[in-house]
Amino acid sequence: MIRLAAALGALTLFAVPAVAENDCHYTWTRDGSVLSTCGDESILPEAPSRPAGEPCQQVISQRTYLVADESVLTASRTDTGDAFGDLATEIGPGEQTRTIRLSGSTTKDLTNASFRVQASDGFRFEPDSATAFTSPAGSESVAAVGIGSVQFEDDGNELQVSFTQLPADASFSFEVTAHVKGELPLLTSSLTGTIEGCSTTPPADVTSYTAWRDVELMCADGTASQERVKTATAYIWSEADAAWVTGEPARETEQRTRQLNAAELKECPAPATVTYTPWRDVRQDCTTKTVERQRTKVTSTRAFNPVERIWEDIAVPRPESTYRPMTETETARCQVPGWLSLSDLLTWGD
Repeated sequence: MIRLAAALGALTLFAVPAVAENDCHYTWTRDGSVLSTCGDESILPEAPSRPAGEPCQQVISQRTYLVADESVLTASRTDTGDAFGDLATEIGPGEQTRTIRLSGSTTKDLTNASFRVQASDGFRFEPDSATAFTSPAGSESVAAVGIGSVQFEDDGNELQVSFTQLPADASFSFEVTAHVKGELPLLTSSLTGTIEGCSTTPPADVTSYTAWRDVELMCADGTASQERVKTATAYIWSEADAAWVTGEPARETEQRTRQLNAAELKECPAPATVTYTPWRDVRQDCTTKTVERQRTKVTSTRAFNPVERIWEDIAVPRPESTYRPMTETETARCQVPGWLSLSDLLTWGD
């Protein structure tokens, strides 16, 4: 890179190194001709940030630096909207006074459009110097509708022109006079308009849900807690796409409870309890010399009342029988001789 310092604050002249065009972030021109190589882009400061466009607004923005005074070396780049049109700034030769041709075009149908150019401290527009306004600016484009006059700010740092409508493929071009001083003066231009047929209300959010899943079975009240994930994706305005696009999804967990079904209630831990009444003799059999005994087995189980939503104890009794041998006394009472009198029978075995 060769840098030649010019006297009296003139601009710096750069020789252009052999850098592949794909490595350039700017379009470099010399005397209006596009170069296949680029200059030292590290010397080019970043342009001031600007507010994002409103929904349904198409924004094309471009900046151009005057890099070298001699042979008019410029570096230009489109910052936004290069897919929807084109802006161009051509700086003519001269010393402190230059003729600058400004042009723009759009591929979309725009209404209430505005073309605005801001100058850095190195440029100052000559008031009311706009001339040679042409629309369309090319043989294959169409004319703008409702073209306003070019308005200049009093300090000469900004100009603006409005259009009632810029149909798709419309173009325009005009020239202004500017005074130049300092190093790396910058012109920043923007074309803004409302996209025809675009709604400023975003589409409804895209909402999806996962299936409900059980988190915990709660046997105490016969319910199960469940949860699912709700994903809501809102639409946001994309200036780069000039359209509504889906943003980052927002996720939240929703919860609810449901009643346990019969099969699930059976799986709930509800151990049965068993109690017994005392054994009691109910019948003696002298033939088999045995005594039949009985008792009651009471099995208590728990059942869920679906109406009251409570657990209830249900007792189920069941008789049980067994046999034991007779005692000697009981056996003796069974052996009664046939010749005994009634009084003997009453005292038999005593």
